[in-house]
Parts: sequence; structure tokens; C-alpha cells
Amino acid sequence: MRTRAQAIAEEVLRKMDVTAGAEPRVTPSAGRVRYWNILTDLDLSGLMSITPDDAPTRFKYVIRNLEGAQFTSPGTGDGNFGLWQLLPDSWEMAGQYRELSHPAVRAAGILVSAPQTP
Repeated sequence: MRTRAQAIAEEVLRKMDVTAGAEPRVTPSAGRVRYWNILTDLDLSGLMSITPDDAPTRFKYVIRNLEGAQFTSPGTGDGNFGLWQLLPDSWEMAGQYRELSHPAVRAAGILVSAPQTP
């Protein structure tokens, strides 16, 4: 059975123009603020080539259709791995967030890895 969370995830992925490598998994929050997480892998195998083929370039490709979204990253230094996040100023600031492709999406995290170069 497809849940509302899965339907929203599929809509956001469609707007991002990326393909999920597997069906998005829904997990509920563990904290006092109720939310759910969507976890999935993206299939980038259809890309012709990414130059340079590193995590920052792959990240830029994945978010290319999310105009105005300002993700932050602590950086990794080697370029093969990275985490970028879009978080509200405070989880308690209900209703005060920037919309990310769907009004129900309040925060996002994108973990990217690139092939290791020899």
C-alpha cells in the first residue's frame, strides 16, 4: 500500500527529475516533533558523464531543479563523499520554512558518494 509520505516523496523526486534506485522507505520520527523520513538511493547510471566525477558535482546535478534551495555542508576534503542539508532554523518553528518542491517537506539531507579514483 502506498502511503501519503511515499506519494510526496515520489512527487519531489519527479520535480527533481531523478530516478529512485529502489522504492522510497518511510520511517517515523523518534523525537517529540512528529515527522517522517524518506530514505532512497538515486539511480544516476543513465547519466552520460559527470565531469569532474566527484561528490560536489553529483550533488549539483541532483539539486539542479530545486531553485532557491540553500543546502549547507561541513565538507569532507577529498571530494568523494559529502552530506548536504537543508534544515529549518529550529524544528519548533512550525510553518516558518522554505518550501522544497512540496509544502510538506520541511528539511532535507542528501548524502552523495562518487567513485574512488585510483
